[in-house]
Amino acid sequence: MKAIYPENFKITKKTEGSAGYQIFVHSFRDSNHDGIGDLRGIIEAMPYLASLGVTYLWLTPIFQSASYHHYDTEDYYKIDPSFGTDEDFDELIKLAHENGLKIILDFVINHTSFRHPWYLQSEKDYKNNYHGEDSKIDYYCWTKKMQNAYSYDPVADAWAEGRFSGWMPDLNLDSPSLRKEIANILTYWLKRGVDGYRLDAVRYYYFEEREKTVEFLRFMKEVCQKEKKDCYIVGEAWEDYPDEQSILDYASSGVNMFAFPLCLSREDGPGAAVNFKKAWKNYPYRMVKEIEELKRVSHGEARPALFISNHDTDRWSEVVATRRKDQKELFFVAMALLLWSPGTPWLYYGEELGLIGIRDYKGPMSDAARRTAMPWKDGILCSNPEGYVAPLYPSSVEEEEENPNSLLNYVRKLLQIRNENNNFFEKGEWSVIPLPEELSEKIMLIRMDFAGETRYILHSKASEEVSFELPFSYQEYFALSYGNKLPAFKDKKVTIAPYSSILFRP
Repeated sequence: MKAIYPENFKITKKTEGSAGYQIFVHSFRDSNHDGIGDLRGIIEAMPYLASLGVTYLWLTPIFQSASYHHYDTEDYYKIDPSFGTDEDFDELIKLAHENGLKIILDFVINHTSFRHPWYLQSEKDYKNNYHGEDSKIDYYCWTKKMQNAYSYDPVADAWAEGRFSGWMPDLNLDSPSLRKEIANILTYWLKRGVDGYRLDAVRYYYFEEREKTVEFLRFMKEVCQKEKKDCYIVGEAWEDYPDEQSILDYASSGVNMFAFPLCLSREDGPGAAVNFKKAWKNYPYRMVKEIEELKRVSHGEARPALFISNHDTDRWSEVVATRRKDQKELFFVAMALLLWSPGTPWLYYGEELGLIGIRDYKGPMSDAARRTAMPWKDGILCSNPEGYVAPLYPSSVEEEEENPNSLLNYVRKLLQIRNENNNFFEKGEWSVIPLPEELSEKIMLIRMDFAGETRYILHSKASEEVSFELPFSYQEYFALSYGNKLPAFKDKKVTIAPYSSILFRP
């Protein structure tokens, strides 16, 4: 029996896996001291990013825009000057690939900025009733009558659809000429070396018309795979009250989808599981069901993407096990549930440090507090987005790196184990091993099968040691726990350390 324990666990050269890391570019790392995170800042941080063990880097929108969040694009071919140059981007791509990392761009195509040249021409063409070959009237959704979610445009003397705001008019994705533009944009960045896209606001492509949305998702997937067969695409379809069916409908396109029903703000998920007894017991079963259903509806093409928090949610450090004495310990368990999950789990920048951020925290009602500066000890700090007035930082990256028992180093260990067994996590068949009632409230036991081999995962959120007989035999195990306490074995019985996760190889 071979065991790898926390105290002699060494991070080896990165192996490719399937986990991702979301970077809110504005707030990650500022290379030129203007207060704004940039591409060169990410280049400087590449050794750190590679050391985490993630494979995908999702960059929030980098295209030209007037807002700090950049979700209102003014030009899909231009990198915003505040983020850097084309040369910076090319260097970033090259360096990422040299380090085994893949770059995923945030692609916002439900709407543009009202400053986008398409919109400026469209409003004029509508006003002049111009329908020539180069007309862009049909790039947007116009009406002469006021309607819900439409805003008045004085230039066009008409109303334009904009479900997020009048500053961000919605595109008419039925337009054949617009679709050609979209295909060209997707292909252009893939040729530049991009490895995939995160699709923003999928739900709003065709509001309340899922069949048309699925067709458009298929269109984009086909365009991307024609240029790059292994292109990774993941969609954000955040319903007000998301249910499993909404995600499955969109995933039938073959596009990977964020599993919102299994994320923090829902009744089950990695964050909720450590908060509530019921969620802990439900989570593994719902997770397995989600995988099976995604595979079925997408004919094996789509896989789930899980997260605990992102740029639109309160940070998990503010909502996981709050007011619990063992909150820090439960962070470790929640992180293990996330990173040892199927498909593609996503970390939000700073999550590995316990970065703080909750909406309306000592400031105006704003998402800015969810997007605060990454804490670097060397002083390469970004300014917090406007609207956030209470900068609160956890330990810096450098301080956490020096602490062998930090959450950051725990993340690295979790991801190395995941990467060394990646096929089981990304492509395996998952099932839950039922446990007696008194155990199931504290222990979670999962089986993964791939290509005739098996792995078992055990998670414990118990604050004390738990002893029971394992229902399988094994040759090797990888044991991690808060405080580096080891499991103990006697005959067929195992005593699990508090707040621990173990992967067994039969």
